[in-house]
Amino acid sequence: MQPQSQAVLASKHFIRFSDCDPMGHLFNVKYLDYFLNAREDQVRDSHQLNMAILSKKYNWALLVGKHQIAYLNSALMNEQVIISSVIIDQSPKWIVVEYLMTGKNNEVKSFMWSHFVSFNSTKKTTAHVPEDIRSIIVENTIEKPAPDFDSRFMQLREGGIGYSIPGDV
Repeated sequence: MQPQSQAVLASKHFIRFSDCDPMGHLFNVKYLDYFLNAREDQVRDSHQLNMAILSKKYNWALLVGKHQIAYLNSALMNEQVIISSVIIDQSPKWIVVEYLMTGKNNEVKSFMWSHFVSFNSTKKTTAHVPEDIRSIIVENTIEKPAPDFDSRFMQLREGGIGYSIPGDV
């Protein structure tokens, strides 16, 4: 495992006009897009891993098994937010990624846990993560900040993130 500060990836984003309702709040469904797109970019930029290339090389992918998402404070049109992501649990056949969207003063807007399943696209079945990818996953997994999603919700609502989000994004 790496120190938490190196395992947590973060990037700045602006909430776009086209992603908001008439009151200027980010549509709930758009949080998914912001989180997943941010993670893809963060992994590519931090680890030089391109999921499209890995998919072809190994006939393998990480497929979404489920998302759990909670909304704590509204993300507003043209607001600058920081989206952080980190692996909080893993096994040879799956990973769980936590995403946080924060605003000024680390105010948590939303958080999501995504459970990804390792899948062999040739055999059309679950499979072990390729070993060289697995080593990166293991090195970049932090201790799970709460035992379950609802406990994490309460922790975040009370103001405790539980790990450092890089400040140089």
